[in-house]
Amino acid sequence: MQDRIRILLDEVYRPSTRAHGFVTGRSIRTNAMPHVGKRLILNVDISDFFGSINLLRVRGRLMAPPYNVPNAVATAIARLCTLNDALPVGAPSSPVLANMICSRMDAELTRLARDNGCFYTRYADDITISTQRNRFPAGLVELGLGRRSGSAAAGPELEAVIQGNGFSLNPLKTRVLSRADSQEVCGVVCNEKMNPRRDLRREVRGMIHAWRKFGYAAAAGVWDQKHNWRRAESFERSVRGKLEFLIHIRGEDDAVVHSLVEQFNALPGRTFRTISYPFRGGWKDNLHKTVCVVEAGDDLAVEYRQGSGFLAPNGFILTNSHNVVINGVTAPNIIVRFPDHLGVDIEVEVVHVDANFDFAILKPKDGIWQSALSSNSCQLSFARPSKGDAIWIAGYPNYYIGDPVHTDVGQVLGPRIYEGVEHFRISVPIVKGNSGGPIFNGDGRVIGIATKGVDTDDIVNVQQNGSLYLADLSAIIAPFIQ
Repeated sequence: MQDRIRILLDEVYRPSTRAHGFVTGRSIRTNAMPHVGKRLILNVDISDFFGSINLLRVRGRLMAPPYNVPNAVATAIARLCTLNDALPVGAPSSPVLANMICSRMDAELTRLARDNGCFYTRYADDITISTQRNRFPAGLVELGLGRRSGSAAAGPELEAVIQGNGFSLNPLKTRVLSRADSQEVCGVVCNEKMNPRRDLRREVRGMIHAWRKFGYAAAAGVWDQKHNWRRAESFERSVRGKLEFLIHIRGEDDAVVHSLVEQFNALPGRTFRTISYPFRGGWKDNLHKTVCVVEAGDDLAVEYRQGSGFLAPNGFILTNSHNVVINGVTAPNIIVRFPDHLGVDIEVEVVHVDANFDFAILKPKDGIWQSALSSNSCQLSFARPSKGDAIWIAGYPNYYIGDPVHTDVGQVLGPRIYEGVEHFRISVPIVKGNSGGPIFNGDGRVIGIATKGVDTDDIVNVQQNGSLYLADLSAIIAPFIQ
């Protein structure tokens, strides 16, 4: 009965974009994604999460908008789905009811985080708040003797929201993590990119090595004695499950995962099917060859521009028009630079500019350079991204000579109109200097161009950023890349 109630509740529950636990299509990976590369991460834990939700809270939430369940029905559901006046851990209906109860808290914590230049997500009872600022405001965090000692405590504003929604925090699990720490969010390390814990990667590598060197029976015997405390069905299932988890967290086109998958598929005596893992040679490792700095200058006007761009097929460079237009006209001097690759300035000219779309196409003045660059072009996709899709942004924000290409991972938040043109917002800030850079989808194809952003990476205001849809530019681009 609880399971059938769960199915009905899932149909009417509309989860907050910040809730990632027990929501179809979301996971610990999507929960960690917005916090990748942040300067500081705050982790707090709700104490006795399910036990804090009693029968009256369930009944009241069902009767309140937007559900408006009749009194008798809400009471019956609350009685069926609680035990000893609490949501029981493990009941199929408990997760969705808990998320419904947390809807108001999610909205309040989202506003609190946004007002303080932070980003908030929740996975069940695990709350994570991150920022690019040098420190958290006192309303969110109170620091004691030091972050590493575990003496951080939730600030009064954060504590007030939690308590105002009928919960309390476990003070022993409050942590503030800087870039010098292993910044874990629900077991996912997200200092620079999403990774499982290092010991898991070592464990998978060791299990595959033992199987290949000593045989399945010997490797399984040692593993069963030393590590199989969960009493998994088989050694092979355990290896496969850990490997699938690595794939889930690190995503596609990862050289480390590809190597482990190939080793696993080559093991003798496997019972189950091979693992399919798409791999195109590590497109993320070649960004220094495909993403460039765009610099334009007008010495007479003493005005200069700096932005980002990327290579399209046939050696053309795509960027924003505001990177190459000064005082309404094309700048007389424009160069592109691949700092980590060629290390030289390549003179380019504008072959197309569209002020309405804020879009420009460049090509090297020297045909030899155009031919050489064409071999490193990005793959383009004219499919329109959807809300929640994973994306990667690349470019040169706040560029200084010698800086490497910067990447960040996030997700699509939804469309927005800027100056009459539809853009799509992403969950990471587009910082000054990154405009004109590519937005990649999970397959490593460019789906957009970073265009609207903020002036400093110390402000996380993703409400104001915007990326051009490559799909809207397809008719313009097509003649140049065919």
